[in-house]
Amino acid sequence: MTTPCRHCRHPTDVPTETAADLAAFLIMGALCEACYVLEITERVAASVNEIIAPRYTAPGAVEGMLQAMSSRGILHFVIYDSIFGARVRCDIPDALKPAALAAFDERVLVTGIVARDAEGHPRHIKARHIETIRPEGLPQSIRGLDPDFTAGLSTAEYLKRGWSGTENG
Repeated sequence: MTTPCRHCRHPTDVPTETAADLAAFLIMGALCEACYVLEITERVAASVNEIIAPRYTAPGAVEGMLQAMSSRGILHFVIYDSIFGARVRCDIPDALKPAALAAFDERVLVTGIVARDAEGHPRHIKARHIETIRPEGLPQSIRGLDPDFTAGLSTAEYLKRGWSGTENG
């Protein structure tokens, strides 16, 4: 099935392979391949840059799970930041490749020059050091750290008083 392009009237196929293609066609209207061009004005480019560009760089560290690695282009890996949950690209020198491979799918602390966005979230780091954070180095529980935390009250009674803001519950 064809329909004329809404710009040049050239016959254009109606996509029927997937529902998503058909939905996009219905929203955007019929466009032939020659007319299917997205114009990006300076204003749009500036707005996108404002949203995603790093605001500042400084020495720092990012902790997260190292879950993707690539040697295409610049050797890099991706961690998912423990604090914000966002993806952070980490460019690494060849000398750190063995350390990165050894830390794959592990929790790591990456130090280097960190680029942060307008909200202070890390977006990119030029790594200088990778440290694997092993689970045995982390406490499994905080139970017992302060035995008198609830002042002798049961946990339920302590929480009840804390939530109600009264001594009587």
